[in-house]
Amino acid sequence: MGTLRTLKRRAFLAQVCLRACALLATAFCFLLFRQLSGITCLFKLLTGISCPTCGMSGAVLALYRGDLAGYIASNAFAVPVGTLLAALIIPDLWKQKPFVALAAVTLACNLAYYAFRMAAGTV
Repeated sequence: MGTLRTLKRRAFLAQVCLRACALLATAFCFLLFRQLSGITCLFKLLTGISCPTCGMSGAVLALYRGDLAGYIASNAFAVPVGTLLAALIIPDLWKQKPFVALAAVTLACNLAYYAFRMAAGTV
């Protein structure tokens, strides 16, 4: 029988693994839906306007190819916003004030960038 500390560590790791699996399953379902339906953005389909995360997929693919200009042209906030979303798998991280402040600043900058792109007509 393990100590309480070992049990807490195992529970923490199990929770991280479950959340990571849920995140990967959601991403897989989104990509499968996108591939089968041809719909790239459900938000744009329903509202007729692009969402604040518009271009994240293209930006990540451009970054993967090493095309920094393509990344910035698609969505310069793809990596910071994606990192925040991926951080959801870490339990209790959202309860820490420094992380909440960083998330708020990142999301506010993303919304300002989105408004700029909407005004410029690049979205």
